Amino acid sequence: MKTLFSYNKNIARFKHIEVCCHFFSPKVVIDFHFSIRRKSDHPGIFFSIMVLGCTVEASLYDSRHWDHENNCFEAYNGEK
Repeated sequence: MKTLFSYNKNIARFKHIEVCCHFFSPKVVIDFHFSIRRKSDHPGIFFSIMVLGCTVEASLYDSRHWDHENNCFEAYNGEK
């Protein structure tokens, strides 16, 4: 795998955007993934597309972890 570029930026208190491009030796001609995660660690929107080994991935996600027992995000540094 060769990383062609990678970009990660904090856009709000716990929100991040990440975009990267990798090149793998091609094993498939085209591949596509899209997911939306809720009530989990690092929830958000995730997208990737691969064409002939070149993969572009993008995500907009929350950096917090989900507390399944209390059905909310874990508190950090005295947060409620």
